[in-house]
Amino acid sequence: MSVGCIVLLIAACSRTNFTSIQSPATPLIDTFHSYTSIADVQAALRSSGVTWATIEDSHLPPGDRRPPFDILAISVSHYPYLGHTGELQLHFFNNRLMSTWFFPDDPASFTAALEAAMKIRMRPEASVPPFTRIWTHKNYQDRIYVAWEDTRLAKEESSWIASYS
Repeated sequence: MSVGCIVLLIAACSRTNFTSIQSPATPLIDTFHSYTSIADVQAALRSSGVTWATIEDSHLPPGDRRPPFDILAISVSHYPYLGHTGELQLHFFNNRLMSTWFFPDDPASFTAALEAAMKIRMRPEASVPPFTRIWTHKNYQDRIYVAWEDTRLAKEESSWIASYS
Protein backbone atom coordinates (compact mmCIF):
# COMPACT_ATOMS: atom_id res chain seq x y z
CA MET A 1 0.00 0.00 0.00
CA SER A 2 1.44 3.38 -0.93
CA VAL A 3 1.96 6.23 1.55
CA GLY A 4 -0.63 8.30 -0.36
CA CYS A 5 -3.30 5.64 0.13
CA ILE A 6 -2.52 5.38 3.85
CA VAL A 7 -2.80 9.16 4.26
CA LEU A 8 -6.16 9.20 2.44
CA LEU A 9 -7.42 6.30 4.56
CA ILE A 10 -6.43 8.06 7.80
CA ALA A 11 -8.01 11.31 6.62
CA ALA A 12 -11.26 9.52 5.70
CA CYS A 13 -11.43 7.75 9.07
CA SER A 14 -10.78 10.92 11.06
CA ARG A 15 -13.29 13.06 9.20
CA THR A 16 -15.96 14.67 11.36
CA ASN A 17 -19.54 14.10 10.21
CA PHE A 18 -20.70 17.37 11.84
CA THR A 19 -23.90 15.82 13.20
CA SER A 20 -22.78 13.51 16.01
CA ILE A 21 -23.93 13.89 19.58
CA GLN A 22 -21.11 14.11 22.13
CA SER A 23 -21.50 13.04 25.71
CA PRO A 24 -21.79 14.54 28.19
CA ALA A 25 -23.86 17.56 27.24
CA THR A 26 -22.71 20.74 28.93
CA PRO A 27 -24.95 23.27 30.71
CA LEU A 28 -25.90 26.47 28.95
CA ILE A 29 -28.38 29.03 30.32
CA ASP A 30 -31.10 27.97 32.77
CA THR A 31 -32.16 24.35 32.14
CA PHE A 32 -30.82 24.20 28.57
CA HIS A 33 -27.92 21.90 27.66
CA SER A 34 -25.81 21.60 24.55
CA TYR A 35 -26.69 19.02 21.89
CA THR A 36 -30.42 19.38 22.59
CA SER A 37 -32.41 19.17 19.35
CA ILE A 38 -34.44 22.05 17.94
CA ALA A 39 -37.69 20.13 18.51
CA ASP A 40 -36.84 19.43 22.16
CA VAL A 41 -35.90 23.07 22.85
CA GLN A 42 -39.08 24.31 21.17
CA ALA A 43 -41.17 21.82 23.18
CA ALA A 44 -39.55 23.08 26.41
CA LEU A 45 -40.24 26.69 25.43
CA ARG A 46 -43.83 25.86 24.46
CA SER A 47 -44.41 24.13 27.82
CA SER A 48 -43.11 27.27 29.56
CA GLY A 49 -45.71 29.33 27.72
CA VAL A 50 -43.20 31.48 25.84
CA THR A 51 -43.10 32.11 22.13
CA TRP A 52 -40.08 32.51 19.89
CA ALA A 53 -39.22 34.01 16.56
CA THR A 54 -36.69 32.73 14.03
CA ILE A 55 -33.83 35.19 13.50
CA GLU A 56 -31.67 32.99 11.25
CA ASP A 57 -32.36 29.81 9.32
CA SER A 58 -29.70 28.91 6.77
CA HIS A 59 -28.78 25.72 4.94
CA LEU A 60 -26.52 24.63 2.12
CA PRO A 61 -28.18 24.57 -1.29
CA PRO A 62 -29.82 21.31 -2.41
CA GLY A 63 -27.32 18.91 -3.93
CA ASP A 64 -24.32 20.46 -2.17
CA ARG A 65 -21.80 17.66 -1.59
CA ARG A 66 -20.24 19.15 1.54
CA PRO A 67 -21.19 17.90 5.01
CA PRO A 68 -24.29 19.58 6.44
CA PHE A 69 -24.08 23.17 7.67
CA ASP A 70 -27.48 24.11 9.05
CA ILE A 71 -27.74 27.16 11.27
CA LEU A 72 -30.87 28.10 13.20
CA ALA A 73 -31.15 30.93 15.71
CA ILE A 74 -34.36 31.67 17.58
CA SER A 75 -35.20 34.54 19.90
CA VAL A 76 -37.44 34.63 22.98
CA SER A 77 -38.49 38.08 24.16
CA HIS A 78 -38.92 38.83 27.88
CA TYR A 79 -37.25 35.58 28.98
CA PRO A 80 -37.00 35.38 32.80
CA TYR A 81 -33.75 34.14 34.36
CA LEU A 82 -32.30 34.70 37.85
CA GLY A 83 -34.89 37.35 38.62
CA HIS A 84 -34.06 39.31 35.46
CA THR A 85 -35.71 39.51 32.06
CA GLY A 86 -34.26 39.96 28.65
CA GLU A 87 -34.04 38.56 25.16
CA LEU A 88 -32.79 34.98 24.94
CA GLN A 89 -31.25 33.76 21.69
CA LEU A 90 -30.64 30.05 21.13
CA HIS A 91 -28.18 29.04 18.40
CA PHE A 92 -28.17 25.60 16.77
CA PHE A 93 -25.54 23.98 14.55
CA ASN A 94 -26.87 21.01 12.60
CA ASN A 95 -29.87 20.52 14.92
CA ARG A 96 -27.75 20.66 18.09
CA LEU A 97 -27.99 23.51 20.59
CA MET A 98 -24.54 25.10 20.53
CA SER A 99 -24.91 28.40 22.39
CA THR A 100 -27.30 30.71 24.17
CA TRP A 101 -27.06 34.49 24.34
CA PHE A 102 -28.97 36.48 26.95
CA PHE A 103 -29.48 40.23 26.52
CA PRO A 104 -30.58 41.27 30.03
CA ASP A 105 -32.61 44.43 30.51
CA ASP A 106 -30.13 45.42 33.27
CA PRO A 107 -26.73 43.96 32.29
CA ALA A 108 -24.72 45.05 35.36
CA SER A 109 -27.27 43.73 37.83
CA PHE A 110 -27.69 40.50 35.87
CA THR A 111 -23.94 39.85 35.70
CA ALA A 112 -23.69 40.29 39.47
CA ALA A 113 -26.63 37.91 39.99
CA LEU A 114 -25.08 35.34 37.63
CA GLU A 115 -21.70 35.49 39.37
CA ALA A 116 -23.36 35.03 42.76
CA ALA A 117 -25.59 32.17 41.60
CA MET A 118 -22.82 30.28 39.80
CA LYS A 119 -20.01 31.25 42.19
CA ILE A 120 -17.84 32.39 39.26
CA ARG A 121 -16.08 35.60 38.16
CA MET A 122 -16.81 36.84 34.64
CA ARG A 123 -13.56 38.78 34.07
CA PRO A 124 -13.50 38.59 31.01
CA GLU A 125 -14.92 35.07 30.76
CA ALA A 126 -15.44 31.91 32.77
CA SER A 127 -15.39 28.18 32.20
CA VAL A 128 -17.86 25.74 33.69
CA PRO A 129 -17.21 22.00 33.47
CA PRO A 130 -17.39 20.04 31.44
CA PHE A 131 -17.26 22.19 28.26
CA THR A 132 -19.04 25.51 28.84
CA ARG A 133 -17.47 28.85 28.07
CA ILE A 134 -19.35 31.91 29.43
CA TRP A 135 -18.52 35.47 28.47
CA THR A 136 -20.06 38.90 28.20
CA HIS A 137 -19.72 41.29 25.28
CA LYS A 138 -21.52 43.90 23.15
CA ASN A 139 -23.02 42.97 19.80
CA TYR A 140 -22.93 45.10 16.64
CA GLN A 141 -25.88 47.13 17.99
CA ASP A 142 -24.01 47.91 21.24
CA ARG A 143 -26.34 45.61 23.18
CA ILE A 144 -24.63 43.84 26.09
CA TYR A 145 -25.15 40.09 26.31
CA VAL A 146 -23.94 37.11 28.30
CA ALA A 147 -23.26 34.00 26.22
CA TRP A 148 -22.86 30.33 27.05
CA GLU A 149 -21.34 27.99 24.47
CA ASP A 150 -20.27 24.38 24.21
CA THR A 151 -16.60 24.68 23.24
CA ARG A 152 -16.68 21.35 21.37
CA LEU A 153 -19.51 22.43 19.08
CA ALA A 154 -17.95 25.86 18.55
CA LYS A 155 -14.69 24.17 17.53
CA GLU A 156 -16.60 21.83 15.21
CA GLU A 157 -18.38 24.75 13.54
CA SER A 158 -15.05 26.57 13.10
CA SER A 159 -13.52 23.40 11.66
CA TRP A 160 -16.34 23.12 9.11
CA ILE A 161 -15.83 26.74 8.06
CA ALA A 162 -12.06 26.31 7.77
CA SER A 163 -12.41 23.11 5.74
CA TYR A 164 -15.43 23.73 3.51
CA SER A 165 -16.21 27.43 3.12
